[in-house]
Amino acid sequence: MRPRPVAMNDERSALMGQRSKRNQAARLEQERHAQHLEARNDELAGQLNEKVNALKHVTVMMHDEAVEHNRFLENMQLDMSNASSMMSSTMKKLGEMMATGSSRHMCYLALFIVVVFIVLYLTVRSRM
Repeated sequence: MRPRPVAMNDERSALMGQRSKRNQAARLEQERHAQHLEARNDELAGQLNEKVNALKHVTVMMHDEAVEHNRFLENMQLDMSNASSMMSSTMKKLGEMMATGSSRHMCYLALFIVVVFIVLYLTVRSRM
């Protein structure tokens, strides 16, 4: 083997050094890009977390509202059931009075019906 000239070794070293510098610059650029992407990802994750918390708050409010409406409907169903039973007992008494045919009983019946409707009206009005 023959020895290489010194100038060729210097050129080779210079070329290898430039390649090494280019590789290092590329790595630094990749690291900066990766850091930028990670920072952007953290920012987006924070925004997503805020939106999830807002959505959670809305769903909790919707749940509370649904529970309140269910309670209101149950109370209304109870009131309607009471009104229905009162109406059926009134109709039963009306049937009994019609069978007797007395005019005094008819006045009592009319008065009773008016009182029942007033009580129902006041009950429903007080619930609202």
